[in-house]
Parts: sequence; structure tokens; C-alpha cells
Amino acid sequence: MTEQDLRFDGKVALVTGAGGGLGRDYARLLAQLGARVVVSDNGASVAGDGSVGDPANQVVEEIRAAGGEAIAFTGDLSVEREARGAVEACLDGFGRIDAIVHNAGIAPGTIEIDKIPSDLFARVLGVSTFAPFWMINAAWAHMRSQGGGRIVLTSSAAIWGTANSLPYGTAKSSMIGMCRSLAKSGAEDNILTNVIIPTAATRLTDRFPQSPFMDWFRENLKTELAAPIVGFLCHDESKVNGEILTVAGGRISCVRLIETIGDIGQNATIEEVRDRMPSVLSQEEHWIPESPPWRTAKIAELLGFAGSTEDAYGYDKKT
Repeated sequence: MTEQDLRFDGKVALVTGAGGGLGRDYARLLAQLGARVVVSDNGASVAGDGSVGDPANQVVEEIRAAGGEAIAFTGDLSVEREARGAVEACLDGFGRIDAIVHNAGIAPGTIEIDKIPSDLFARVLGVSTFAPFWMINAAWAHMRSQGGGRIVLTSSAAIWGTANSLPYGTAKSSMIGMCRSLAKSGAEDNILTNVIIPTAATRLTDRFPQSPFMDWFRENLKTELAAPIVGFLCHDESKVNGEILTVAGGRISCVRLIETIGDIGQNATIEEVRDRMPSVLSQEEHWIPESPPWRTAKIAELLGFAGSTEDAYGYDKKT
């Protein structure tokens, strides 16, 4: 293995959805840099059904063959007991847990809104939303007692909206709110959380028809190009917290949730609201809210409050 400045010797990382694609490359890189890795994958298809063999143990064999340390976890993360079991696998196998990279997810494809069964909606959220909560909930006290930890959640370009992809879009959008709350909650204990939005050639993009563009996509947006940003966010040297970062090929960028300055009036009639809507939607002036209390204080100032806005921060001691 090549000597690197930023290494993970003595650290333990849990990587979900690590049997192939992005997760496999995350796990392999972390192991290459000295981390002991729990490779979590139950072998389900992209849609969350069936099985594609035993990918977790295959990746473990690859890591060990390269001189790294890893064990497999093959539980179903949509089941609370098994999601918590992934953390237990870290503690039982390696004695600690320093980083969670939640890459696992279910993408059932497009389904018309009135055709979505409730059990499918629940299953998608089970893997993408409930599973990270259960794992983080189980790992939090251990990370705090160890002096910190790193959490990387995975969202998707679906946050900007894809027709007839409601379960997936809902689940992936939930990662943003989860990240922001975790980031505020864990900052004092050096438990830092971020979200990544990777664009890469994976099993998900295998669904797309063959074309010159997709040929270029598969050649230039390889999964291994996303691994270094995940590695950095898992490292103690990273102080990045609460950010939404995108990675595609060699490009890394940051996504911001902006709020337009808007238009101030009395909202006396719906006609008044109609007439003001163009200025409401204009992005010429905007801000990036730092926290709910920060936003409340700024709104009060815009609406003419001239006193101290310190009380707006009273209910959130960690902003």
C-alpha cells in the first residue's frame, strides 16, 4: 500500500451498500488507507428485491487480498434490529466505530403516483431514512466517548425533482434535514455529518438506454472518482460539517439552500399575493440561512423589529 499523509490506522468504518459500485470503492479506499472496514450489503437488487449473490464477502476478500482488514455484514438494513446489528458488528469485530458511510438505498424506478403501494414507499424509506437513523442512534454514544466520529449520508440529484419517483425523491431529500440536525447536534462532540450527492456510472444508470452520451458518462464518471471526497469527510482532519457536497468525475461542488429576500406586504387578498409572486420568486437577492433561529431573527429584522433578536436563539443551544 502507498504511503499517504491522511490515513485511518486504528480507525473503524462502517460502509453500507458496499458490495458494489460507489460503496465498494469507498470501502476499498478506506481499507487501503488503514481503516478496518465493515462491508455492509445484503445482495439485494437496485429495486430492493431478489439477490445478486454475496457481494459483501466478495469485497471483503478483495480488501484482504490487498492487505487490508474487513468483515462482512449481510443484514437487511430496513429492519431496525439488523441496522443496529451493523454497528454491533463494528464493535464486536473491531472494538469501536469511527465513521459511518451510508450509501445503501433502493431505487424502484418510475411509478405513477396513484400506483405506488404503501409497502414500497415504506421499504424505500426504510433503507434510505430509517436505517441511517438506527445506525447513528446506536453509534452516537460510542463516537462521543471516543472523542468524535464522522458520518457521511448519501442523497441524490432526485432532490431537484424527478417525475413519478416519489419514494426515492422523498427518501433522498430526507438526508438533507437529517444531516443538518446531526451536524448541529454533534458539533460540540466532534461528531461531524455531511451529505454527498454522487453522480457516477452505477447499477442505477445501467437502466438508461445506450447512447453516445451514456458511453461518455460511463467512461468519465467512474465510481472510484467519488471515493476520495468520502475518504476526506471520514478523516479526523476534515472539519467540514453540515454541508451538501456533490461529486461527479473530477468535480466537487457545494449545494446551498437559499431563501429569497422576498416581498413584504400585508397579504390582504389572494390577488395581492398573485401580483407579488414575481418578486417573491426572484433570486436577485437572497440569503443562505445558517439555522432556524438565525432565519427567524433575520425575518424579524426585515419586518421591522428593532430590538435584540437574541431570544430567537433561546430554544436552540447548539446553533
